[in-house]
Amino acid sequence: MFRRILVALLLLAVGRFAASQLVNPDAAPAVATAGRLATQENGKIVIDRMTGLHWERGVAATGMNWSDAMSWCNVNTLGLPGSGWRLPTVGELNQLVDRQRSNPAIDPLFTGTPADDFWTSSAVAGESLPWSVSFYAGTTMTSDPATSHRVRCVR
Repeated sequence: MFRRILVALLLLAVGRFAASQLVNPDAAPAVATAGRLATQENGKIVIDRMTGLHWERGVAATGMNWSDAMSWCNVNTLGLPGSGWRLPTVGELNQLVDRQRSNPAIDPLFTGTPADDFWTSSAVAGESLPWSVSFYAGTTMTSDPATSHRVRCVR
């Protein structure tokens, strides 16, 4: 009996994860990032050689709602060198997920990354229901815009 319940719960969890991936048209399958990342700007920036994107190595000290996250990268000029910083799309942020890792599911070059949910600039088509990426296990899901999540900027 216990085994049947455990199997049912596992199938439900796998089904929910698979459904979240299928509903999300921007999410790319995440791959290991080893060898394609390098730091620049005194370690403040991580360059992804595969995509050409420049990532903020650190993260905001606290979480924020989606509205504040949308503007954070534009106004955080003291913490980020150069210009053109923005909140990443769900597909871009999902590319940082390293499914070979967990808690956090990201390359250790991103030191200090908490195993938390991170905002993206993407939302479900026709709705204001934004996508977020969890760096605990590397999953993608929608979140209430009023929820507090972490932010990592990109340019």
